[in-house]
Amino acid sequence: MKKLVLIILNVCMLFEAYSQLPKASVVLKSGSLQTRINVDARMDYIQSFVSPRIISGFIITGRDSLDYVRCAAIVFPNEQSNDFFAGPITSDLVQQLPLIKKNFDKIWLVKNTEILAHLQDLKDGKLDTPIESIMSWPGKGNPFFKQYNGFDFPNLDTQNDTFAPFFDADTNGNYDPTKGDFPLPTQVKKEDIPERLLWSVSNDAGGPHTESGCPLLGIELQKTIWTNSKTPQNKWNGAVFGSYRIINRTKNNYDSVYISMLNDIDFGCDSQHKIIVDSLKNTFVDYLNYNKNEKCISAGTDIKATQTSLLAFTMLNHKLLSVEVKVPGDVRSTLGTRFGTLARGEAKNFDFVYSYYQDSTKTFTQLLDDLNTEIPIIQNTYNGNNVVASQDIQNIDFQCVIYPNPAYGTLNLAWNVAQRNTLKRVALLNIYGQIVATTPIENSQSLWQYDIQQLPKGTYIVRLETTEGIVNRKVEILR
Repeated sequence: MKKLVLIILNVCMLFEAYSQLPKASVVLKSGSLQTRINVDARMDYIQSFVSPRIISGFIITGRDSLDYVRCAAIVFPNEQSNDFFAGPITSDLVQQLPLIKKNFDKIWLVKNTEILAHLQDLKDGKLDTPIESIMSWPGKGNPFFKQYNGFDFPNLDTQNDTFAPFFDADTNGNYDPTKGDFPLPTQVKKEDIPERLLWSVSNDAGGPHTESGCPLLGIELQKTIWTNSKTPQNKWNGAVFGSYRIINRTKNNYDSVYISMLNDIDFGCDSQHKIIVDSLKNTFVDYLNYNKNEKCISAGTDIKATQTSLLAFTMLNHKLLSVEVKVPGDVRSTLGTRFGTLARGEAKNFDFVYSYYQDSTKTFTQLLDDLNTEIPIIQNTYNGNNVVASQDIQNIDFQCVIYPNPAYGTLNLAWNVAQRNTLKRVALLNIYGQIVATTPIENSQSLWQYDIQQLPKGTYIVRLETTEGIVNRKVEILR
């Protein structure tokens, strides 16, 4: 009987530890753009925020060697369920789980002014005034980590894992702020020290998946978020960069790995809230073409729009392969990309940026021009080492014919009978990326037709969603 009671107590204690959700968060602002960064993969807001507000979530799915689907998710602000828990996946995770969750329910934050002061202090070869945010930074091998954080540096399973990123002045692979090292995203040049830099770590192995109900993947999610100071060449009113380092800490090899970001951009006027998809730039745009003479209808928001605004989400090192949008009313989007495989012990980065554009003196078209000018500048700031070039997503082997082109009357799309099971959906987009028509394709089909007599003349994109990816084809429509 005593043994049974002990077992029950142990199970209860373990479940309590597993069910503990991370709570730490930091408010991050960049110009007019603001969001709240959480230890898990969420961005959300507090009521005092003004327009615009970013709310985002994260989903990852993959198939293991037995072809079972595994996944982890955190969707829009939800304090009752989650698949992510604070802390890394270490060799002693099971024994130290409650302590790891407690210690790592934290976000490390360092400011541009602190890094510059640190480097200035080191000019005479010695550190006279240690700065806590620099000294406590969780870079691999930090000899001051326990002194400033109050707990030991975790046992990392891989030797090449740097944990929080840093500039390694002596290139020895270990973080030592007394030797010129300082916090810095891997994707940023040492001359472009961020205005704010945040880092945290979470995992999906710390408890049951109460959000998705999926079997766990056993991944560690190291999140680096930063903002850059606006320069005269920048046209944006705020930019938030993100790099999610996803590490497979299990013995499984995963394939068909897919990443999705869930976005809910709050402008305060849902009735005038619209979207654009630019697959050529791997960018999804939420915009508010504000008209003060039209009534604003919003779904339960406490902010009100006052001017035309544009907020873009750009994937920096992966192609934007899928877009799903919930309209009308509260506009929510799910933006996906293919990761391919994630072998055991392997780490891959998913990098992105939110950039915001507003100017009461400019029209929507002018703001869109600003965005198109800015994306190459943003990519250069990001360092450009792994940037996916602005190009059409069409290196999929899918044979089709669009006729006539230029088109008038009826637009026709025909494809090889042998590829009938490959094509799943056809969409027609205008030059602004807005969907004009979308049609699911049956396996028996080999022809798609659309009446274009009512469409304005100009350049359009026929988007083919296949099982292998997305193919875009350009067509001119005449009147």
